[in-house]
Amino acid sequence: MMISFILKNMINISLYGVLAKKFGSFWRLDVQSVMEIFQAIEANCYKSNKYFNDFHKFFTHFIVYVDGKPMPAHLLKSKILKSNSKVEILPVIQGGVFW
Repeated sequence: MMISFILKNMINISLYGVLAKKFGSFWRLDVQSVMEIFQAIEANCYKSNKYFNDFHKFFTHFIVYVDGKPMPAHLLKSKILKSNSKVEILPVIQGGVFW
């Protein structure tokens, strides 16, 4: 007997910077929210990531784009992702200049 299932909500995820170095730059996952992306990556890598522990801090160091538009932090757990959505997670460039 063959068991089959259909992955309905495959999302294309691109990671950049330190996250790409740690987890790989491209993922395709069956998720519905950005929070589920982080949970699925951790589960598939069998690693915990310090960046995912404090999401308030995460959103000061990274920006999340969903289909080319910046995602507000309050939508982290919302099921906003549709089939074939493109999610990009990029580090925010930070620093200071002294004159």
